[in-house]
Amino acid sequence: MPIKKGDNVNNTGKKYSKDMTLNRQERFAQEYVKTLNATKSAISAGYSERSAHSTGCTLLKTPKVLARVRELQQELLAQLPVSVYWVLKQYIEVYERCMQQEPVMKWDYEEKKFVHNGEWQFDSKGALNALDSMGKYLNMFGVKSDINGNSLEKLDKILGAFEKDADK
Repeated sequence: MPIKKGDNVNNTGKKYSKDMTLNRQERFAQEYVKTLNATKSAISAGYSERSAHSTGCTLLKTPKVLARVRELQQELLAQLPVSVYWVLKQYIEVYERCMQQEPVMKWDYEEKKFVHNGEWQFDSKGALNALDSMGKYLNMFGVKSDINGNSLEKLDKILGAFEKDADK
């Protein structure tokens, strides 16, 4: 539901009436959903260009404005022919396409055209990216950890424990 008079919203534009501020907050939310740029949205909503960056950040932290932005985003999402199933299906199609073998072509100076040189290739990077994205979405990889000295020490301890168990 749009931001309207009577809503308990922080007043970020002190020199304007509450009605004017709420109207600009609604315009900000509408613009932000289109651009995903807080500064440009604040300017489009009528806020000062000099303070548009900080005003945009403040508005995105205002609970009522943020709730309105989320509501507008959900309305847009509902209009798209996209679902979780569709996205996962696209990942699978990308993976399968990347795994298809393609001939390695080489320029033949005598024939003056590209000819197959007998080797085949596939897009392993694209296939792995598709699998990685699907795995992350499905939360198949458990807890993430940055690789640093502590992580390597932990990994060493875990591998050491496995080796001890294997020796028994």
